[in-house]
Amino acid sequence: MKKKKLSLKALKMDDSMEIVDLKELLSCLGGQGSPSNDCVLNCYDYIDDGSLNAGSYYAYIAEYYCEYTNDSAGLKTEYIDDLGNYAGMAVNELTGSFSFNGSNGRLPNGDQIMMTFNSTEGADHAVVVTGAVQNSGGSWDILYYDPTTGDTGKRASGSYSGMYGVGPVGSYTGS
Repeated sequence: MKKKKLSLKALKMDDSMEIVDLKELLSCLGGQGSPSNDCVLNCYDYIDDGSLNAGSYYAYIAEYYCEYTNDSAGLKTEYIDDLGNYAGMAVNELTGSFSFNGSNGRLPNGDQIMMTFNSTEGADHAVVVTGAVQNSGGSWDILYYDPTTGDTGKRASGSYSGMYGVGPVGSYTGS
């Protein structure tokens, strides 16, 4: 096999090229998986007012958990709190009964609510709660915005798998 010689121009170009580490590379990957895999990252990206992008959350997951989110499993629910805390947002799973403002979907303290529910793909999908309306049967439907798809929708109250209170950036003070 004949070896190709590199020209002086090609050798000089090598001096100007930078080595990109994994964290930097992964920060460019936001939005690469299917919606069910990126949904938590996209919700945080939406809620954090541009503090971080979905790629930054990917990089954090890869660095601290040595896992990627754009496979068939998506983000493990055990990372939801910690991932929001990484961005400085206090994140707490809401359990038991709780109340929120039906006109804007926020908790009484002003925190945003992120809701997860089982999607048609068999995995949980995360969205941002925007309010609640009473349906014709007298029950309540939870309204939401999906930052991954840009769609809005509603779920019957109680037909979700998780609810998380997400405080603004700066609300997480460490544990």
